[in-house]
Amino acid sequence: RGAGCGEGFPPGVTPREARVPKALDEVDLPALLDRVQGYIFQRRIRVKEKFLDFDHLRSGRCTAQQFDRAVSQLVPILSEAEVSALLAHYAADSAAGPQMGRPQLVSYQRFTRDVDEVFAHAELEKKPTLQVPRPGTSLQSTGFRPASVDDEVRVQHILRRIALLTTTRGTILRTCFQDCERSDSTSLMCPRYGGKVTVAQFWQHFPFIRDFHDADMQLLIRRYTTDDGDIHFQALDKDVSEIETERAASSMMMPPLSARATASSKLSQPSATYDRPGTAEDLLDYLRGLVSERRLQLNGAFHDFDRLRRGLCTLNQVKSVMTVLRITLSNKDLEMLDTLFGDGNGGFFY
Repeated sequence: RGAGCGEGFPPGVTPREARVPKALDEVDLPALLDRVQGYIFQRRIRVKEKFLDFDHLRSGRCTAQQFDRAVSQLVPILSEAEVSALLAHYAADSAAGPQMGRPQLVSYQRFTRDVDEVFAHAELEKKPTLQVPRPGTSLQSTGFRPASVDDEVRVQHILRRIALLTTTRGTILRTCFQDCERSDSTSLMCPRYGGKVTVAQFWQHFPFIRDFHDADMQLLIRRYTTDDGDIHFQALDKDVSEIETERAASSMMMPPLSARATASSKLSQPSATYDRPGTAEDLLDYLRGLVSERRLQLNGAFHDFDRLRRGLCTLNQVKSVMTVLRITLSNKDLEMLDTLFGDGNGGFFY
C-alpha cells in the first residue's frame, strides 16, 4: 500500500504508521489520557468490549487500523493527531510483550488497562491491602468557568432578568433541565448527572423563551458552552441563584417597623398613605410599602388559588387576594400589574 502511493514508505508500512513518531512528539500524552479517561468515565463506557471483535484469539493486540477505528468510536472528540499519538504509544509498548507477527502490533490490552484505571486499579487480587480510591478521583477536576463574551453588560442584564422571572413566576431553573440529564439514554447525548444538556435540549426546555430575543439566547449559549459543545445549565442556575441571593439580602437591609422607632425612622419607612401611583414603578413601591407596614405574606395568600404551585393564577383571583388583604387597587392599577406579570392569555404570574 505504501509503495503504491509513491510517497517513499517502506513496503508494508501505512502512511499513518509512518507519521506515528512525529504525532507522539507533538501531543502531551498524559493530558491526552486524562481527556480520554474523563470522557469514558462520564459516559460509563466499556472500553474492552470495543476491541473483542478484532481479537478472536484474545491475544490483547490488534492492527493499527482496528485500533484507530475503535478509539475513534469510543472517543469521537479526539483529533487525528491525538489518535495517532495513542497508536504510537501503544504500538511502541507492544515490543515488551510476546512477539507477534504483522499486522497485530498495537496492544489494546494496555490501552484498556490504562483507561480503566479511572474506575479501579487493575489486578486488585494481587494487592489485598491496597487502599482503593473512589472511581473518578484520579481525574483533574478544574470545574467549569463561563466563557467571556464581548457584551458582559448585556449578559448581566439577561441574568438579572432571568432571576426576576424565576422569582416572580416561582420557577426553579435547574429542574427544567434535569429530565434531560437523568434519563436512561442521556449518556449517549451528554454526561449523566453532569449538569449539562445539548444546545437543542437547552432551546427546548428553557422556560423563558418567549421573554427573550434570539440574540440574547445566543449570547447566553456562548457564555455557558463547554469545550464539548454542551450547555452547562448548572452554572447558569448558580449565577442566577447568586443574583437572587444578593437581591434578597439587599431587601433585608431595611429595618422592620416598630412602635419604639423614632419619628425620623418612621418617616424613612414606606407609607401606605401617599398618593395613588402613576407609573408601574410607583405601583410596586406602593405595594412594597403596604407589605412592609402590615407584614403581609403575598405568596401564602395566592396559594389558595394555586393548588399545583405553578405560580400562576387569573386576574380575578388577584382581585380576590387584594380584597382579602385589604389592599384597594383601581382598574388602572390592575392593568399595570397585568402588563408586568401577565402571560397575555388571562394568566397572572404571582
